[in-house]
Amino acid sequence: MKRYGLETWVATLCALMGLCVAVAGAQDKDAGLRELQASYAAQLDKINKTAESASANLPIQYVKALKALEKKFKDQGQLDPLLAVKKELDRFAATPRVEEGDLAADVPELSAIQANYRKAVEAVPLKKARDIIALAEQYKKSLAALQERLTKADNLDAAIQVKKEAESVENRPDVSASRFAVADAEANKPPEVQTEEAKKDEPKPAVTNAPAAKKIVPAAAKKKYTGKAENRIRQR
Repeated sequence: MKRYGLETWVATLCALMGLCVAVAGAQDKDAGLRELQASYAAQLDKINKTAESASANLPIQYVKALKALEKKFKDQGQLDPLLAVKKELDRFAATPRVEEGDLAADVPELSAIQANYRKAVEAVPLKKARDIIALAEQYKKSLAALQERLTKADNLDAAIQVKKEAESVENRPDVSASRFAVADAEANKPPEVQTEEAKKDEPKPAVTNAPAAKKIVPAAAKKKYTGKAENRIRQR
């Protein structure tokens, strides 16, 4: 009876050990995919937080620039530009954005600060979109490398899971939205205006010093002399 109990206990222990080994093996096979997924999620979160931080910092920097310009006009005793800056500070405090109609065309210094702020605001989501696209491309490369390694190791089930993960990347909302944003920005990009300096830097056509081709003039036909010998001598 005791022997039977011992054998049962040993068999149960072996079964449990085999189960543990099997589970551990399955976990090892999926470990590579889980690591890549975790890394992708962490980097994506970092991109989002960086964009949020930049967006939150822009209005602060804009107000600082306006206050610096306000002090400049005050020190110079320029009343009208000073009032324009104060007006913009009040407007922005109530509505923290700068539309095209808000640009102060009559105060170039203020208009320049406003235009730079608008560009910076537009640049944040575009940079975020480009970063997400770059991350997605790198993620797909890493997945492809993992899929190849798993296939070579004859771990086809895990390789199929990795393939499905790679195929799902482009269908994710953040990736598709980023590609649309970048494509739209490129389509609406204004044509570059070539400056005079850029024109000077353009390569000029090579000038050769080869001599001009000489004009070939046909030789004059020889005069034909007729008559007797003495007459031919006189004709010459």
